[in-house]
Amino acid sequence: MTLAADQRVDDALSLATIIRQSRHALGAAVSSLDRPVVPGYAAAVAETELAWRSIEAEFGLLSPAETSRLLGSRGRPGAMANERRLSGRLMAVLHGNQYQYPGFQFDRASGRTRPGISQLIAAARSVDTPDEDLILWLCAPSGQLGARRPVDLLNEPEVVVAAVADHFGVEW
Repeated sequence: MTLAADQRVDDALSLATIIRQSRHALGAAVSSLDRPVVPGYAAAVAETELAWRSIEAEFGLLSPAETSRLLGSRGRPGAMANERRLSGRLMAVLHGNQYQYPGFQFDRASGRTRPGISQLIAAARSVDTPDEDLILWLCAPSGQLGARRPVDLLNEPEVVVAAVADHFGVEW
């Protein structure tokens, strides 16, 4: 067999393993529910999980301790990050039993939060938008921004804050 053929076989085996593991995990989750899962809902859950993995790969999802260290804290691990999350100065998502902080909200060179992050969080919270929804929206193309991702425009915080209000503040 050629090297390319070997690679295709390895890829097929890897895919088969992933499918088998996914089927096993999803089957266990679905069977634990009292009601059947609508296929569209299962697809949406899978798509959301892929979005989180993409965010983690591109920006990182930092633990409270990592976030606090990045921001210069020498105190109790994670305390600064949690205090800033609770006061609306950092956004985070609960994964398992721990909050994780998307790396895009930090200027890693200076060890500071990027300008406009608190205003962005305040705008989202003023229309009852949880951090999780805000983070996912920031990392997806937005019609309000000409199909650009809001996260790519964080250097123009006023533009992104206005887009948050337009997107999440709409009432039908």
